[in-house]
Amino acid sequence: MKKIFRFIKETPVAADVIFLMFSVSIIHLFYVLYVNPISTVELDLAFSSGKVPSRTVWLILKDFEQELCLILALWCLLLLGARYKIRNDDNQLISLDFLSLSKKDGDLDTIQTSLEEAESLRLEGHIVPGVRVYMDAFRLSGSPEHSKREAIDFYNLTEEALDARLNLVNYVLWAIPSIGFLGTVRGIGQALADIDQALSGDIAGVALNLGIAFNSTFVAILLSVVLTFVSMAMRGRETDRLVQCKTYISESLSKKLTTSSI
Repeated sequence: MKKIFRFIKETPVAADVIFLMFSVSIIHLFYVLYVNPISTVELDLAFSSGKVPSRTVWLILKDFEQELCLILALWCLLLLGARYKIRNDDNQLISLDFLSLSKKDGDLDTIQTSLEEAESLRLEGHIVPGVRVYMDAFRLSGSPEHSKREAIDFYNLTEEALDARLNLVNYVLWAIPSIGFLGTVRGIGQALADIDQALSGDIAGVALNLGIAFNSTFVAILLSVVLTFVSMAMRGRETDRLVQCKTYISESLSKKLTTSSI
């Protein structure tokens, strides 16, 4: 598992392509095994009895636009999982006072030793790299204020890098409703082409094509709303973690080195 996370971190473009291939395979297999056979049977039964097909889940999902939306939705979730750290080791380290800042007899060597022990654990988080930047700057300059600025700049760059990596996620979130609208245009166009049948009393074809139009929009907007909520929630969680790390360094570590005689 650690090798997989290391591969995702070191080769993000290749990982994104693998995620896309995985999403295509899983969703298309779901359609081949379930959606297409069941929707075909339901349509045949409806047409054989001369009735308008009911709006079941399988008929809502049966068209190409909905399949493509589901592929992009699964891909988007995988991209979000790769770009955000799911575990919150930062909060646990800060709660445990991993640098022993609360001890009155703590000195620079104690903080350095505690930091090296935390680095050896190879935890997923932001606090340990930020403290390392601070300590390296402090060892060179001897100024807590200068070191604090260096650490804050590190976190600002981390946030900018995350925003840059979210460009693909934002594009997918935009593309999903757009594909739904394309399905709407296709369905309405096909319904207009079958208007002669509706005028002669056979409305099944028109109803089916209008179903394509409305179902594609329904699925696309629903997925877009859910994924946007997940994306914003994870972004807010990551921002809170970065703020927590900045606060720990500014108010705890920097204050310790400023007020002590180490």
